[in-house]
Amino acid sequence: MAEEGEPETPAYGTAPAGHSLAWMDIKLSEIKDFMQIDKPDAALTFVATKFSLTDYETNAKNAILVDFYLWILMFCKERGFNEEKTSAAFTIVKLTHEFALKGGKTVQDSFAEYKRLVLNHSLAGVGNAVVLFTPQDVAELTKFVTSTYMQHYRLYQYANTHVQDKDQHVTHLFVDTAAAPPPLRLATQQLDTPLPAPPKQETPAEQPQEQEKPLEEEETPEQKVSKAVAAILAEKTGLLEEAMQAKMAIKMDTLSKKLTGLGV
Repeated sequence: MAEEGEPETPAYGTAPAGHSLAWMDIKLSEIKDFMQIDKPDAALTFVATKFSLTDYETNAKNAILVDFYLWILMFCKERGFNEEKTSAAFTIVKLTHEFALKGGKTVQDSFAEYKRLVLNHSLAGVGNAVVLFTPQDVAELTKFVTSTYMQHYRLYQYANTHVQDKDQHVTHLFVDTAAAPPPLRLATQQLDTPLPAPPKQETPAEQPQEQEKPLEEEETPEQKVSKAVAAILAEKTGLLEEAMQAKMAIKMDTLSKKLTGLGV
């Protein structure tokens, strides 16, 4: 506990101590939370929320930064760096990137700045140095930085120093509103039980009307003669047909007997 009048020493993992860069950008509790994440979407959300880059889906510059920061943390997690090494490595690469954006620094200038920061955290006997990284850690971290960030150095510089072109689209939306209801004074009451139907009025059955028989017209003498002649002709025609059929039957019978006698 600090003596009276002296500032209290911050808890471990909450603020940088001495010349170390650990806990400058990411605190101990945040590193532990990140190490527990096992889903890519959750890791991306963690980085975007931590560094206020939640608009990365619409802001290309912030999308590049989110991916850049996530790569650093994932590298430290895969290499098994502890919390202090992870926090220091993240800040070293982040400061190198910020240095590259000032005054159009060359890739050689930025790599020299990266080397200076790394040596201050790895060599004993150097002034203001903090021995944190082993030679193996330095080799792996340097290989990661040169194969990713330094490999695309000019692209990172251009994307973060030039204004992004924006396309503006205007869309007009129209919302249909419901018509106003009629006033209540015009409402009608609806009963739960229907009203009884009015009695049906019986209509008298229609009595069949006797059809008036048309008056038979009296036949003229000419019509009477014609009917009589037609009746006689019909009778004679019937007798003639009967006589013809009888003669035909006799002939067919005679012919049949002759054929039988011939053996046909």
